[in-house]
Amino acid sequence: MICVRCNTSNDSARRHCEKCGAPLQLQRRSDRFRSRQIAVAGILFLLWAAAFITVFREAIFPHAIAERQLSPVERQAREDELAAKREAMRVQLAAMLKQKAKRDANAGETHAAAPAQESSPAPSASTKAKSVATLNAGWVTIADPWGHLVTRVRSAVTVGGWLALPARALVAGYRWTLVRDDGRQAEIVAGRWDEGQDVGLWRTPPPAAGGDGLSLAAFRGDIPLGWMSLESEREVTGVRLEPGQRQGDFVVCVIPKGLKEVGVFVQGKAIVGFTFGTWRDGAYLWTGPAEAKLTTNTDPHDFYGRTFAGGREEKIGLALSMRGKSPDAEVFAVLAEAFSLPPKLSPADTPEYLRPEGAVALLRKLCGKLIRSGQGPQVVAALRDQVLLEIGDISLFLDMIPAVTASQGFEAATKKIETVGRELVERGGVDVPAVNELHLRLYREWLQSLLTVKSLDEAADVLARGKAFYPNDPYLHLMAVELALLNNNWREAERLLAMMSYPPELQDRAELLARKIAEMKGDAGRIVIRFPPGSSLIPVSAALNQAVNQKFMVDTGASMVSIPSATAEALNLKVVRGDHWDQHQVSTAGGVVAATEVLIDTLEVEGWAEHNVRALVMDIPDQPGVGLLGLNYLGRFKMDLNTGEGKLTLRPK
Repeated sequence: MICVRCNTSNDSARRHCEKCGAPLQLQRRSDRFRSRQIAVAGILFLLWAAAFITVFREAIFPHAIAERQLSPVERQAREDELAAKREAMRVQLAAMLKQKAKRDANAGETHAAAPAQESSPAPSASTKAKSVATLNAGWVTIADPWGHLVTRVRSAVTVGGWLALPARALVAGYRWTLVRDDGRQAEIVAGRWDEGQDVGLWRTPPPAAGGDGLSLAAFRGDIPLGWMSLESEREVTGVRLEPGQRQGDFVVCVIPKGLKEVGVFVQGKAIVGFTFGTWRDGAYLWTGPAEAKLTTNTDPHDFYGRTFAGGREEKIGLALSMRGKSPDAEVFAVLAEAFSLPPKLSPADTPEYLRPEGAVALLRKLCGKLIRSGQGPQVVAALRDQVLLEIGDISLFLDMIPAVTASQGFEAATKKIETVGRELVERGGVDVPAVNELHLRLYREWLQSLLTVKSLDEAADVLARGKAFYPNDPYLHLMAVELALLNNNWREAERLLAMMSYPPELQDRAELLARKIAEMKGDAGRIVIRFPPGSSLIPVSAALNQAVNQKFMVDTGASMVSIPSATAEALNLKVVRGDHWDQHQVSTAGGVVAATEVLIDTLEVEGWAEHNVRALVMDIPDQPGVGLLGLNYLGRFKMDLNTGEGKLTLRPK
């Protein structure tokens, strides 16, 4: 311990200083860890500061956040503005250096076939001092027929108004406008380009005589070759290029490293070649006639027709131009029609706003909007099978199936899934559970609707189709049980119900069917006629002579069965003679009518046949085609009528 009075070191076990005798103060335990506490506190402060900056970064660094959130168009505009400023500085520097530049025209020797020599990517001031006459440049704006901006291309302009442009930058363009760096503007009116060429020469009306700039000339292998960038201030001399292949009036060579920007090759006071940055790889050296002898063979409208018109991309552009001006259904129809046309552009050459993925996203958006507004039939009409296959988007396909169901029915919807949907899944190479789920749900709803209206024959066909795809689906299986019950076959229903176990959500349905089976099983050997509970009318259908199905109304107040005259004629029934009168006088709601008595050989209700049933031939007023089931038939059974349950039971005597 250190004495605070004389600063003498002492044994920690002592209580007084050995030198001055002053009492020594005990060192606190916390003092020994003070430095460690300070370090921990510092670390905690740094962590808090980092969290604070993360949470409030937008308020602290608004300019950085804004820069990151710029749209591609805004970012491109900003880059263009910076490039224009750099170009203005470069032109000013070149003008200053031009006054003292001295160049030896015969110094050095280069040839296009010589080995590539990498030029300095950052030329010195002495290298720049060798640059030649002023280089004119500008931006070419490419717009489609509907005024949409396709792209902007940086280009050099010769003294005669000629400029070289990559073909892929011009597709979809109907109007091409050159805006020079000095502010002058001109339309590109003609050009020199043949189909299949990567690059073409295009011309604006030449400026007034006496304009300054570089002309266009053919490349020469015996004169030094320089390169000037249109994107930065770089100039490189002594450039050597590898051998290349001829393409029209150009020779395309491998571009040296460091020159992958938009720029020009110069010899003397002439432009002899071009580089196009990200638009095209390679150096394009001009080998055609000099500028004064150049002729044109095409124009922008001809280029548009040969490279773009009539294809899928043009139709997409038309649909985009209609948005906000035409009804959504019309825009949707035109956009869908685009996929019935072949594409004219490769994916790499297609402008971003005309690419299929963007068109498909718009189709999905419009599809949902149109279906919600009740225009589903228009969606279905536009999305024909071949169009759907060409689009190849399973999500759009699933979105439109409800519209198919609503407008064309369950059969059309299930068939579309089984044909178009299956092919889309196979093309994708990945199973899509949503397709099977929708398919199964349609079969369930279709079958349920048929059972509800008791269309039993059609229900049997639909059940067989659904079972072929989903043999183990418990919902379809329960509907098979219900179909057997509706066909009065409780034995088959009982067998089917016992074949499968059912999930909790279907237990109530299975138990209800089990009760119906037990009830029908108890009614075996009896005729059970069901009718709406509380109704006074009891309809029943019977088979006469195993040939004609006849509708009857149960009438306990009628002494005899009656049938319409048309039924008697159809069965060719004979009049009863002998002990009974040929004619009966019958009182009806319309008065007393004469009725002929005939004999029915067999009258079958619910599978129970009775023979030799006498009947009167008469047409009941206001009920054409309906007969009465009277007491001479009902009297053969013990009747149990329960109007509350809507059930009439006939037990044989």
